[in-house]
Amino acid sequence: MTFALALCAALAATPAEPVEGPVAVLPFKNLNADPKTDWLKAGIAETMISDLRRSGRVPVVERSQVDRAVAEIALQALKAGGAAPGEEASAAKVGKLVGAKTIVIGTFQQSGKQLRINARFVAVETGVVRGAAKVTGALDGVFGLQDQIVGALMGETKPPAPRPRPKPRGVEAYRLYAMSLTTASDAEKVDYLRRSLEVDPTFVYAKEDLEALQKRMAGYSEASSAKNAEQEGSLEARVRDGSLASSARLEAARTLMQELTAAKRYHHLAKVAEELSRGSLPELRELASERLVFAKIRLKQLDAALQLGEQHLKAFPGGPTYRAVESAMNAVIQQRKEVQDRRAEYQSDLDEKRNGTKPGTLEWDFAPCICARWNRQVNELMLNGCREFLAKRASDTNPDAQDHVEAARFFVVKALAEQGEFEKARAAVKELSERYAREDELRAMMDEWPAD
Repeated sequence: MTFALALCAALAATPAEPVEGPVAVLPFKNLNADPKTDWLKAGIAETMISDLRRSGRVPVVERSQVDRAVAEIALQALKAGGAAPGEEASAAKVGKLVGAKTIVIGTFQQSGKQLRINARFVAVETGVVRGAAKVTGALDGVFGLQDQIVGALMGETKPPAPRPRPKPRGVEAYRLYAMSLTTASDAEKVDYLRRSLEVDPTFVYAKEDLEALQKRMAGYSEASSAKNAEQEGSLEARVRDGSLASSARLEAARTLMQELTAAKRYHHLAKVAEELSRGSLPELRELASERLVFAKIRLKQLDAALQLGEQHLKAFPGGPTYRAVESAMNAVIQQRKEVQDRRAEYQSDLDEKRNGTKPGTLEWDFAPCICARWNRQVNELMLNGCREFLAKRASDTNPDAQDHVEAARFFVVKALAEQGEFEKARAAVKELSERYAREDELRAMMDEWPAD
């Protein structure tokens, strides 16, 4: 029996006519004891929602609304000792909360490489099951199985032609996409969706969700920036208000600089701190001086940081910020000493790596870049060495050369950031492939960059 015929034979029932919308799809219940298949609970429901929405034939309730309603019904059931959401009567309650006319509830069970999906279509007003569907097929044909369920939901008497079987990579893309639905962290969602698209760049569900999430996050960021700017303006006005008590001005200044630090607005922090460090209030001068040193370090203006730090230690020898500034200065000095100490090792490694290697070869050209990396020369040695390599090899289509090119681009980003060239570093990040753009080291580094 062919795959398509197997699907048709497995379809247990369909409604006589399309169900009434809006339709809400609940997470499917996992009948397996193995929690490793739990990703299918949200995955099946969300991809069905996407297919229904894309069809344009019936209004669909967003999953976030359904999740909130399910949580509320679950809490009520727990308090009352009643049935759990997923049973017909309880599902109808969920439907009423979200304004749905029909609720889809279902189960799935995996056995080896086979997957069985059951779905029931419940009328919200009556709680009566209006129809049901049951399909069985290969896990890597999960999209075809879903087509059968959606077809039954829409009242189609003839099953739709199945999609071409997804390649095995499609199932992994599906799993990563489903994992993005199970986390509350936007950063983790973005990571799962990007990984899904790396596995299968044509995976439409992940592509649509990633675009929508990035758009929402941009909106959140814009609203947050506007709110922060309003708060900062109010605090700056209080700091400069000579009619206020000294304690009130000091508290406003402390809050302002804390907020600028938390927002990583180090340029603005440095400007505000420099102004306040020349004020008439001793406590405010010390606090501002310490924040100014901190801002300069974050901006990688290390010569200025050391000079300002020394001035701070002389001016406030018994102050509460003395140890913090002293510790920060020692860290900068130690970092510089390590770079200087390893400079000779860089030259030694470079000579050794090029020994016996012909000029013009890939390894010869890449040597200055990788030796700078080995010896933590995140400075002009790394920047110049890697840029020279890119000038020679960026257009080389050999896969091995392209791996080296991506590494060199990554090191250029590090070197630019270490020199405080953050805008140039951000521009260089855009040249990285998705694989390098997801590097944990790059993420951690960019998280420390100034936001202004």
